[in-house]
Amino acid sequence: MKMTLPPAFVFAVMVAVGFTRAVIASEIDSQNGNQRSGIAELNESTYFFALLVGSNLPGDNQAPLRYAHRDMAQVRNVLVEIGKHAPEHIQQLADPGSDSLQAALLNVKKQMTRLPASTQSRFVFYYSGHAKSDALTLGNEDMPLGVLRRLLEDIPASQKIIILDACQSGSFSRIKGVQLAEDFSHNSRASLQTRGTAVLASSSATELSQESDSLEGSVFTHNLVSGLRGAADSDANGRVSLFEAYDYAYNNTLVATADTRVGKQHVTLETDLKGTGETTLSWPEASSAKLILPKDVKGTVVVFEERTKTIHAEIHKAEGSDITLAFAPGKYGVMVTGRNRALHCSIQLKSNTVTKLKKDSCQTARLKSGAAKHDNTNTRGNREYFRWSPFVTAQVGMQFLRRDNFIRTLEHLGYRTSAFNTNHRGELVPYFEVLAGLSVNRCFSFGLLYSSLNRFTFRADHGYNNFSQIVDRRTFEWSGYRINAQLRFQYPFLKDRLIPHVFVETGPGVVKHQYKMQQINNVSYYAHPITIEGGELRQKGWVVGGGVGINVRLYRQLCVAAQWKYLLAPILSNIYSEKQNAGGWIATAGLRIGL
Repeated sequence: MKMTLPPAFVFAVMVAVGFTRAVIASEIDSQNGNQRSGIAELNESTYFFALLVGSNLPGDNQAPLRYAHRDMAQVRNVLVEIGKHAPEHIQQLADPGSDSLQAALLNVKKQMTRLPASTQSRFVFYYSGHAKSDALTLGNEDMPLGVLRRLLEDIPASQKIIILDACQSGSFSRIKGVQLAEDFSHNSRASLQTRGTAVLASSSATELSQESDSLEGSVFTHNLVSGLRGAADSDANGRVSLFEAYDYAYNNTLVATADTRVGKQHVTLETDLKGTGETTLSWPEASSAKLILPKDVKGTVVVFEERTKTIHAEIHKAEGSDITLAFAPGKYGVMVTGRNRALHCSIQLKSNTVTKLKKDSCQTARLKSGAAKHDNTNTRGNREYFRWSPFVTAQVGMQFLRRDNFIRTLEHLGYRTSAFNTNHRGELVPYFEVLAGLSVNRCFSFGLLYSSLNRFTFRADHGYNNFSQIVDRRTFEWSGYRINAQLRFQYPFLKDRLIPHVFVETGPGVVKHQYKMQQINNVSYYAHPITIEGGELRQKGWVVGGGVGINVRLYRQLCVAAQWKYLLAPILSNIYSEKQNAGGWIATAGLRIGL
């Protein structure tokens, strides 16, 4: 967030006044000669200071937030890259207590008091977190808005901009905002008496603000940052003013929240700015690396960092005009989504270079079904993993072959195998499976599975000739496979990095078995054995099973998979009607790859 301007009314915190956008604009116009104006443009010798606060901690009856720290970092990046703020003059507080926040504000006051009296200065205060109608909620502590207001008013800055993105609790999109009150008078027009102060709040006095899983951040902060990077530069002069940023954040936040369960969110702006000219919040023209979205690009454009998949900007671009966005040098991905197709482009932004997006260098990407911007699917890539996404899983492991009546009968007839000791209840045999499936949504997938069933060889040896050779060796061996359907129910958590699941499987199975007899005569040591093979027989049956597993996502569509299951496959039978379960307990591990 690059909304640079000082403290005064920070308390106007999170819920904004309830002033409608039209009323605000008309009052500002009447104050400044029927034109939108702010403090006169600051000169090059202006000192810029900022205090940014991100608090995920909940108070009583509030749910923890997830993205306040990320919002704070996004605002910091904009201020440093294109907001003329030196990194050493920006202080960030993550999950502070009331004492820590007060100390930080007093420290800013101390620093700015040392500036020459004639020096112009700007102070930006940004808060993302929980709040009540009369206080900031800082975990188990509250900071009364009256205290916060006094601390901000005491900071001796020429301009103060207070940006408030207050959060509380939520349902589908986590709700951010204050507890609703009949009147949030601290954000009223009458209380804005400090010269050179603007308060930009994420919602009106009767609304709640929202953070989004798909954006991994606040809806308001995300749109504000996108605007400051150049999307809000409506007059294409290379600078984004306070009112341009407000207009952009207002329109895009309203659109993004119009169909959420929480309801529409109206960004509000309160100002007491005196002077002529615009108040510029960011200077995209001064960025060392720029990206131009050309006239022929149309649709929703998402710019994200290739390595981390962090979204840096999202805009809704119309055809017919260029848009210039400012970013730090690096490798970025650009996703352009239209009505019928999506384009994925990889670009390298270099220092002191303007890069123009070329559609012919992009690859066509498959549109995911139902990925609403504010729902629990993430357009960044984490949760694309789930939307009608095909995948392949390959696993290997061990299968426990139980020593049942079928095997005891073979042993009674003299058959043995090196795998079995007659004192053991069973043995482990190798197992493998391949699953090709489709994730329908975050909680459900299905697929077709091919796997081995147990493979064993039993031998019975009878008699020796004069050369100590076995005269009669009889072999009975079998192996099997199955082709089953699998239904899986899963519940991702930890940002979809851990995906535990339960599943059921059923389908046909086949076991092949064969009898062989090998005999050696007593004439010569070098006599060739005579082998008599019975025909290969197949027995078919039905297999059912189920189990539990977990996927650990390593990178985008690549997961390590592990599972524990039980199969019931009573397919192989003998003349005594005894069944051998070709399934049993199975433990596997392998890889899952999304396609």
